[in-house]
Amino acid sequence: MYFVDISKILAVLAFIVCVWVGYQVWVTPIEYSGIEVYNSANGVKTEREVIKLRNFEKVSGYGVIPLLIPIFICLLALWATFKLKIIILALSVLLIILFWVLTIFSIGMAYSSVVILLIVAFAMNLMTKLFAFKSKNYGL
Repeated sequence: MYFVDISKILAVLAFIVCVWVGYQVWVTPIEYSGIEVYNSANGVKTEREVIKLRNFEKVSGYGVIPLLIPIFICLLALWATFKLKIIILALSVLLIILFWVLTIFSIGMAYSSVVILLIVAFAMNLMTKLFAFKSKNYGL
């Protein structure tokens, strides 16, 4: 069965995409728009709309940590795929889905392809385990 080899390729690809997405989010400036209020010397308040570019570190408040979390989850999934640890792979897929859901309105959408790749890698590993179990029990 080539499912194991394909799942390994998918896990490696998910890790590479995850690192690339994290890098892109880190270096791409984020447009910030808002209203600034100024007080003049004579007590008159003036408002004006401003558009600024900020990097992820300034917007996040947590620095690079939100970008490292999916990378570590993908590393765990990569290890589990190569060691054929289906439970750990399932846990890592659940963790990446949870991360994706919690961050869907900020950086989560950028990780959609990583989620899909890991789900498919898990499904292929699961099919391999089920086929091995079935062939062992039924003599296929």
